[in-house]
Amino acid sequence: MAISQVPTAGNTNDPLEGLTLQQTITATGTVTIPADIKQVYAVLAGGGGAGGGKSSGNTTCSGGGGGGFVQQGWVPATNYVTIGAGGTGNATGAGGTGGTSIYSYLVAGGGGGGGATISPGPAVPTSGLYGGAGGGGNASTAGAAGSNATPLAYLTGVGGTAGAGSGVSPGAGGNAISAGGGGGGAPWNASPGGAGAVGGRGVSGGGAGGGSQGVSSGINSIGGAGGNGGGTGGTGGGGGSGGPGVNSSSVIIGNAGGGGGGGGIVSAGNDATAIVGATSPGAAGVGGAIGTGGGGGGGGISAGTTGTSGGTGGAGGTGGGGGGGGGRTGPVNGGAGGVGALMLYY
Repeated sequence: MAISQVPTAGNTNDPLEGLTLQQTITATGTVTIPADIKQVYAVLAGGGGAGGGKSSGNTTCSGGGGGGFVQQGWVPATNYVTIGAGGTGNATGAGGTGGTSIYSYLVAGGGGGGGATISPGPAVPTSGLYGGAGGGGNASTAGAAGSNATPLAYLTGVGGTAGAGSGVSPGAGGNAISAGGGGGGAPWNASPGGAGAVGGRGVSGGGAGGGSQGVSSGINSIGGAGGNGGGTGGTGGGGGSGGPGVNSSSVIIGNAGGGGGGGGIVSAGNDATAIVGATSPGAAGVGGAIGTGGGGGGGGISAGTTGTSGGTGGAGGTGGGGGGGGGRTGPVNGGAGGVGALMLYY
């Protein structure tokens, strides 16, 4: 674990008082530090989990990926860092789990992948590693729990429970000191469509659940909006995909917004509001924005990207943001998780 903080001049309650950000590193390799610097204050993020994809068809309910964990503290200056890769988005299953970042005594795990709605059956979301947040649920599937942080034994986020049918709301991801749980996915077929649940908040924000397809009952039935990724100023989880509506002739119409990504290190994590509407892209999230299909990516040290209309989920931001869930018309990939990062202050 990190060694005790070295006092600095002025307000010693602020670990960065009197320090300057000297390096931001986003790739594994050698770290060059002046010979007279023996200790550094390091902020280390694991890779973000990818959002779930879509193999075929129009039903959605794909979950967003969880954010990577963030560890920070005073450590001996070392000349090598391992940076965790972001999880890989695909159209054939759950999103990939983010990689683990290691520097000196610090270990920051990657976020879990979002669940996917694929043929012949669903691919459930995964938990993160070493403090990484859980991925969001797909159709009628619970979100994954957040993982235990190591070497510090923080609390675990609890995955949201899934909606069981029409009119039943999925559960939100559990909040935690470290890793938020993934939000549950809405029922795959409901009238009107149900909204995906929000990811849990923590240092790493949980991925959001996907919204459901509406079911025709002789009238136009709107689709359910994707949930918003969680985040509290560490890394944001990815938003869930929005579900399509069905008109009175049982024809698929794309009219639900994907969820916004959670805010990351760049902000306090003001999530977007999921919007239902054929043409409205919805309000922007701090760590990503709403697409009219794919979920927005969560933020890290940079913002995530917007999910496309009916297509690929938004990518998570550099520094461990989770990727958004894939949109309405398969095959489409879930958004890739953001690569981890190391920030050195001295």
